[in-house]
Amino acid sequence: MDWELNPFFISSTPQMRVQTWDKISEMKGLQQLRAFTKTLCILLDSSATRSLKQNLRKVKGLQKFELVVTKDQFQVWDGFLDDGMEAKFVVNTEASADRTFLPLSARMVRGY
Repeated sequence: MDWELNPFFISSTPQMRVQTWDKISEMKGLQQLRAFTKTLCILLDSSATRSLKQNLRKVKGLQKFELVVTKDQFQVWDGFLDDGMEAKFVVNTEASADRTFLPLSARMVRGY
């Protein structure tokens, strides 16, 4: 899932974003989810961040649930995930916010 600031994201309401994560959490056949972020920034103590965490907590029971951030955005996201959240951080070490994502290989990522 390419999770970026795009016209749909900007024009969507918080309710639409909640509904999107509700639908994802209802996908019983879903086994892997990888959400890519390049420029999406968070403020750790904001209401938007608390809402985002609630949405991510809805997704349960996946074999793999990764939140992929660029190396230059990791500092912004560091500390976002809480204990009990199934999502894991992956840092794409060869991409930055000003470049497109490259295909992920084992040598390009570090898990946190």
